Amino acid sequence: MEQFILQDSRGLIGSRISWWREGGSYTTNLDQAEVFSREDALNQHLSRETDIPWPLSFVKPRQELAVDFQYISIHWVPQSGTDLCYVAAKFNYDGNDMFWVSPAGQTTDLSKASVFTVDEAFAQFGSEASAFTRQIWPKAYIDARARPIASTAAMKVAQALEGTGITLVQPPRRRRCPPQCGGCGRFVTVDQAPGGVCRDCR
Repeated sequence: MEQFILQDSRGLIGSRISWWREGGSYTTNLDQAEVFSREDALNQHLSRETDIPWPLSFVKPRQELAVDFQYISIHWVPQSGTDLCYVAAKFNYDGNDMFWVSPAGQTTDLSKASVFTVDEAFAQFGSEASAFTRQIWPKAYIDARARPIASTAAMKVAQALEGTGITLVQPPRRRRCPPQCGGCGRFVTVDQAPGGVCRDCR
């Protein structure tokens, strides 16, 4: 059976896509996203065009690992200089997700983050850690709190639906009505009636 997950396209968390969560509400965690059949996903999209179906087979290979800063808190005293760790850029987030030092500079994808020993991390970033512009975190602790997410930077729904035969419903365009004078009902511009009443009405 072809499997789909549903995006709530009314908003993003940073660049993170929000999905229908199993059991209700929404989540950025792909492991918690409710899985639908093609028919059920399309029926939901037809009933509300902001619920967008994505093939799970497209999303899964493009997922990233991310760590939500809201769910980590630890006072860590390393036991050995050879303990493995990550280095985070403090106060720098994509939505709620942390940025990590990587070979390319920095990334929110934990699978691409650089791994250091404690000795290496403090040798390179000790002064920044002391100044609270970097944070050194134990690898095992962070790995246990990483979750798979989908980023709009890595995937587009047009690519996901290519070749599926699915055409998304386009929401109706809303007509923009020019403002009207509160007195006589004439159509006016803001500079013509800054107080809501046109020059003809005074």
